[in-house]
Amino acid sequence: MPQFDITIWGSRGSFPAAGAAMRDYGGNTSCVEVRVADRTLVLDAGTGIEALGRDLLQRGAPPIDLFLTHGHYDHVMGLPFFAPLHTPDYPVTLHYAGCDAAKDGAALLDQLIDTPFLPFRASDFRGDLRHERLQASSIIELGDGCTLSTFSVNHPGGSLAFRLSYAGQSFIYLPDFEHDDGPQDAALISFLQGADLALMDCCYLPQEYPKFKGFGHSHWQRVSELADAADVGKWGAFHHAHTRSDAELDALSQSISDAGSRGFVVKEGMTIDLTAPQL
Repeated sequence: MPQFDITIWGSRGSFPAAGAAMRDYGGNTSCVEVRVADRTLVLDAGTGIEALGRDLLQRGAPPIDLFLTHGHYDHVMGLPFFAPLHTPDYPVTLHYAGCDAAKDGAALLDQLIDTPFLPFRASDFRGDLRHERLQASSIIELGDGCTLSTFSVNHPGGSLAFRLSYAGQSFIYLPDFEHDDGPQDAALISFLQGADLALMDCCYLPQEYPKFKGFGHSHWQRVSELADAADVGKWGAFHHAHTRSDAELDALSQSISDAGSRGFVVKEGMTIDLTAPQL
């Protein structure tokens, strides 16, 4: 069977969470590993990428393609500590769309890794680091019939969603976005259409959302509506608020279940096999 596995190394948003009340769902920020065909893809470089990097070296994983949705801290703060970047000649390709303040991946790293914040610079990396520029609304052929599509979403400063397709299965990674109940949602539904699995931004609860409208994040009820409209097979609530406890996430899981939704609450450490008969 072709391999198409998604492993969660971090699913928090904004800031890492720590403490006994956050143990079950995990406290690391956004980082997802995708093993597809003979490739290892990493989506975002939040704090979860530190443990992932050590694990990849232990496994002797193949060259890494690292895709960043955007440059906000919670999606890149683990990047300086990604072990393959410190490993001589280890091949890593960083895919980043750039922004006004950091036109490409090299510029992003130079700003992220600088004195007085860290005792080393990006120029000290010993890995074989290469850079590729991502484009909005593009399709990248990764080889062996695997493609990655990008889609620009509603988020302050800009962000991308990714759609990975392989062997008749598709996976959407949408960690940061805000619904608009209008044309952007309609375009997003087209991008989500028929996906087998989507991890989607559910940072807020529906009752919290009005207070944070315009901050660039969504709530589970609207996400469920979008997933239903796009006939998504299964969706996962992602980008948990850093203050959200295990008990509160358990309650969120119950609310999603009570609504009859095809959603679930993402936990750090879970692996989802897209080739399994039922998700």
